[in-house]
Amino acid sequence: MSQINRPPIGLQSLFGSKNFGQNPSELSQIVSPSVDLFTFLAQQELRFLKESVTTAGFDSVVEIQVPDNQIWAVLTVSFAAEVLSASNDDMYAQIALSENFAGAVRYIVHSSEVPPQNTPYRNGTFWATVWQPSQLWWMRSGTVIRGIWNGSNIASKDFDLDVVYYRLEV
Repeated sequence: MSQINRPPIGLQSLFGSKNFGQNPSELSQIVSPSVDLFTFLAQQELRFLKESVTTAGFDSVVEIQVPDNQIWAVLTVSFAAEVLSASNDDMYAQIALSENFAGAVRYIVHSSEVPPQNTPYRNGTFWATVWQPSQLWWMRSGTVIRGIWNGSNIASKDFDLDVVYYRLEV
């Protein structure tokens, strides 16, 4: 049986009675409160990064790597591709993570059809796929964020990879 009880509630609270062990209020001399300073640190370390390329082809077309001695807490990643006026172009944009540039293994964290089927678009329009993790996504030094393009039109076009993150120096 635990030697720590929760504070009495109901009728026990009214009478000030308790069961066995020590109440948490008696632990206040031992357990000291703490202050979470991450929100203050995060305001100073919020960063925005954009990598833009113009290239013909498909697969991993634009990459961003977490620098040495840094850890990133990623808030959002956006991968945008210029849509050309070619008809019947099947296009898919993906955001993937790799352990390093040399690694052939990559892990898809987000994927979408660009533009969605039967969506009108203009030549030169950028369509983006956006990955927003439900909580901070921590990445160590060397991790590579990749914008992957798969489409039948391999004409030269513009690609953007945007990252919003907290930077922590290690």
